[in-house]
Amino acid sequence: MIKYFISDLDGTLLFRNVGIKQSDIKALNKSIQEGLHLWVATGRGYDAYDMLKRYDIYPEQMVCSSGAVLCDKENHVRYLSVISNEDAKHLFTFLEENYPELDYTLDLDSHEYHFARLDSGNLLRHLPDFPQNIAINVSEFLNHPEFKLMRLFCVSHSNEYCAEVRKAIEVEFGGRLKALKTDTNCLDIIPSECGKWHGVSTLLKENHIDPKEVAAIGDEETDVEMIRNCGIGLAMYTADESVRNAADYVVKSVEEALNIIKSK
Repeated sequence: MIKYFISDLDGTLLFRNVGIKQSDIKALNKSIQEGLHLWVATGRGYDAYDMLKRYDIYPEQMVCSSGAVLCDKENHVRYLSVISNEDAKHLFTFLEENYPELDYTLDLDSHEYHFARLDSGNLLRHLPDFPQNIAINVSEFLNHPEFKLMRLFCVSHSNEYCAEVRKAIEVEFGGRLKALKTDTNCLDIIPSECGKWHGVSTLLKENHIDPKEVAAIGDEETDVEMIRNCGIGLAMYTADESVRNAADYVVKSVEEALNIIKSK
């Protein structure tokens, strides 16, 4: 019996220019009232919890920054993985020198601030509402003693450019970092041991939960392990073929996914 439901955000529950559909909100809250436990696994930082509250959605647990950070509904935050300061410094230098057309945002050890490079305009085309006034020179922060980098979210002008960056990261950092596709023209650069399933499995073990009691849904490469390892795996119909192939069911909405879970 499925007791836990884990949802990705962007492209699954949350959509650009739409937000979260009322039908999905209603279905989630009805399922929670019936006893289902809601968790969220996202590439976003833990401030995504505040966004979800505006939709009247209150997950019990959140796996954030593509598995680097855990956050619960009491806002207790834990860091599972960070990019070493040495690798962070080298990463920014490497990207500046070799991939100037790559924009990025940083997930830092801060709930209040986000920093970004917006030079090429790719990020603002992808996220038109992103606040431009926070763009800074990252080098100013690299030597700060409390600098802690969990994830670099990168936006390019093409999937081909992203693929080139991805291969270069794997070679340059000798397996210490990895880059995963998160959306069209987008990558997450994270520690190699990191990932949504790493965060999810940590919570499952700590709470003595059998993965067979869990259903998970997503739409991107970062969701595949989670989809494959849970009792029921679901993929959005818009997902890449590799994601759909990892799933037990392909659906058009979170509402449809919940209906499938209830029927099992």
